[in-house]
Amino acid sequence: LAGYTWAYAFVRSKTLLLPIGLHFGWNCISWLFAENSPYGGGPFRRVAALPLTELQNLFFSLLTGLLPGVLTFLMLYLHYAGKRDCRSVKNM
Repeated sequence: LAGYTWAYAFVRSKTLLLPIGLHFGWNCISWLFAENSPYGGGPFRRVAALPLTELQNLFFSLLTGLLPGVLTFLMLYLHYAGKRDCRSVKNM
């Protein structure tokens, strides 16, 4: 899903700078906040953990795995959809 987002960013911006910047930002955030990275989990120290059921674990995995990519794509889409509308108004 992230690959489609980077491809969409390239197609719409017509430059590699936006997808490379998005990918770099994604990696930096993952590096800082992922639990399995050297610095991850620092801002979010667990005091106590409750066991999750399989359904709760599925929703949590989908939320942390798919939601960031979907939100990034939607933000790019809405940003460039707004620019397309402005261009059509200027041509009138």
